[in-house]
Amino acid sequence: MTLTAEQQAIENDKENKKKVVIEIITEHCNDSSQFEDLKLIGEALQAGDKLDINILTGGLTNFSYRISLEQRPEIQLYAKLCFARALWNPDPDAHYDLIRTVNEFKMMGTFNSIDPGSVAIPYLCLDVDDMKLLVTQWSPADEQWANQFIDGIVDARVIPKFASALAKLQSVEVDPDFNVGVRETLLDFFPGMSRGLKDLFDPETDQNGRVSIYVRKLGMNTCEILYDRLVGDFNKRECLSHNDLHVFNILVEKKPDVNTLEQFGPQGNYVLCDWEMAIPSNIGRDLALTYTFPIACIVAHAINGNKQSSENILHVLDLLWAEYALALQEFGKKDTSSLCVIYHSIIGQVGSWLFLVYYALGLQVEFLPFEGNLASIKTARESLGYLGLHFMMLGFGELHANTSVRSLQSMFNAAIMEEIEHLLLIRPPRRTMRSSMLRASGRRVSDAAMFSSLISKVADDCHQER
Repeated sequence: MTLTAEQQAIENDKENKKKVVIEIITEHCNDSSQFEDLKLIGEALQAGDKLDINILTGGLTNFSYRISLEQRPEIQLYAKLCFARALWNPDPDAHYDLIRTVNEFKMMGTFNSIDPGSVAIPYLCLDVDDMKLLVTQWSPADEQWANQFIDGIVDARVIPKFASALAKLQSVEVDPDFNVGVRETLLDFFPGMSRGLKDLFDPETDQNGRVSIYVRKLGMNTCEILYDRLVGDFNKRECLSHNDLHVFNILVEKKPDVNTLEQFGPQGNYVLCDWEMAIPSNIGRDLALTYTFPIACIVAHAINGNKQSSENILHVLDLLWAEYALALQEFGKKDTSSLCVIYHSIIGQVGSWLFLVYYALGLQVEFLPFEGNLASIKTARESLGYLGLHFMMLGFGELHANTSVRSLQSMFNAAIMEEIEHLLLIRPPRRTMRSSMLRASGRRVSDAAMFSSLISKVADDCHQER
């Protein structure tokens, strides 16, 4: 197929960037390096081997690459070339500060020092014209954890390791103004949720949907209180937060066979990636982000008739909270009262993400394990919006402000089980399951792509308002 001049220019730019990355990495692979990988690559290059480079993801805020030796492909590096502008932003003059890459390098180093093995070791952070190049160890775990939730069967060995590491991260002292530019960018998205709630009171909105009925039952004043609680929690600076800890940014070991759902990698190891969004925030934020896609998968599996998969994931969430609470008591010295506040915050924030990301904006639904048609997606969005509002009431509402963790967890689980039973009426229960299509295709989901969808949606909404 013949490329247009614009397409050819883009391809040429990609190739030029790849050459630059190879040249710079080659310069730093030598005997004087403190890292064994870089020394080994330097020795191989001197012996006549060459570096191979492949694009993994990117094009909007960065390109990420797999770098390997041609003759010894098992020796690999990860590299990310970051741009000073986010191409998902329609404003051509918008600047995307490259300090984010410097901070990502710092955070990876910090986390590696407190929990070795849970993050790829950062090697280099270098200036490349008006860009930044981040070079790290190739992660020993390189499949997104989201795939296991799409499967409906999750490696339980990951849970205590991840929970412990998260509690350790949140015990680290942090400058309250660390990565302040990221905080300001994220605050711009919150009004979208407020508009989404207010829109449901519009007489022209579908009045018969479950979400619309629930919102009108709550009333505008209650919705405004829930929104204010959400923003208030975000603005807290209680601890260091990864701030982007959804299950696409948690890597686990690849399955030995993509067609065998029950088998996992040999060690149950994991790695946290994409640290550029890290900020000081509230303690519950990270785990709330981790919960969100699994809950969406619970709904999708129930719509498919896979009750067992839905229940498997709910059990994983119970285990995750139990291990996290124990780790907070060990590393964060949290008492029962503190844990209660944290759990309320987690449930409230989970609700806000379900409502905003899945119901209002319809993001990430394309990654859910649907086996039906577009009607399944519509049903799932309505279900997740309903659950989202309910969880916001549980976590942020005054009615449950003094509810214990055990009681609140029971309410949370009961709401999910009730929703599972409601959705199973659409399709009878069945036993067969299939492996993640993302895994089968080798596709990796990037944050930049999700942000692009978000920006496009917000831009469309603004256009319609005008």
